[in-house]
Amino acid sequence: MTSKQPLIIYLAHLDHPNFIHRIAVPYNIACIASYCKSKFGKDIEISLFTNVENLMESMRTKPPHILGLSFYMWNVNLVQQVIECCRQTNPDTITVIGGPSVSRILDSYKKLLSQNRGLDIVSLDHGEKTFADIICRTLSVGMNRKMIFDNPIAGCVSRLNGSKSIVRGPDIKDMKGLEKTPSPYLEGYLDKFLEMGEWPMLETNRGCPYLCTFCERGDTYFNKLMIRDEDTIYEELAYLAKYSKVRKLIITDSNFGIMGERDLRIIQKIEEMHHSINFPSMITDVAAPKVETQYSIESM
Repeated sequence: MTSKQPLIIYLAHLDHPNFIHRIAVPYNIACIASYCKSKFGKDIEISLFTNVENLMESMRTKPPHILGLSFYMWNVNLVQQVIECCRQTNPDTITVIGGPSVSRILDSYKKLLSQNRGLDIVSLDHGEKTFADIICRTLSVGMNRKMIFDNPIAGCVSRLNGSKSIVRGPDIKDMKGLEKTPSPYLEGYLDKFLEMGEWPMLETNRGCPYLCTFCERGDTYFNKLMIRDEDTIYEELAYLAKYSKVRKLIITDSNFGIMGERDLRIIQKIEEMHHSINFPSMITDVAAPKVETQYSIESM
């Protein structure tokens, strides 16, 4: 690809159209966008979608080179249908899925690929790193599907040259650099979603040292913690206080508090902001096992 022809990439975190309101911003795909844009700059053009109708229209009018879709239990059928529609619109588009509902078990991801012929790649490791490897491969060989799938892609599962042979690339075990990913908030990727009144999400660390069998984060691959820069977290909180249309905050950490004094400083900062500017007025911890933890700052 040349600088005059950037790689067109669509990233989508889809809900079904009959959902009246989304709750949270698509922080997951925004992190991937921010990380990849910081690595490839003008060589790529990334757009984010949460509305399936908007995505479908964009695929018709301006087909992407790569389509990445988050894969959750509530949107499995929707994602599969979008992939089929994408394949009909532009057979050359590289289709990718990844997310919590993608199992790292061999039989599971082989079944995903075998039952969805329009699907090219299943991302198994950290989304930022695996998607960057997909982009790097595509930029290096161009939109030549034979060359793209001539060898396994790190952190991913794919078919070898479009055959029935499914190959698994090497694990991406190095998380180095993820903690310095430019903030998707400060880079503006989530502005339109904040404007729509979707709840902001805050990630201060990623990973979990525990092996709880009821949780997808209990996989040994995700045992290592990735600790985000503390100053960036404070900048994000200030940004969200200014631009969020709601006064609520979702913390996405697997175990917020595990960092001891650091997490105490963060929660003290949040409490200070609550008392001075009433942001946030409520925190929801999406990672709390079995029971969603929701509480007023006043109770702290």
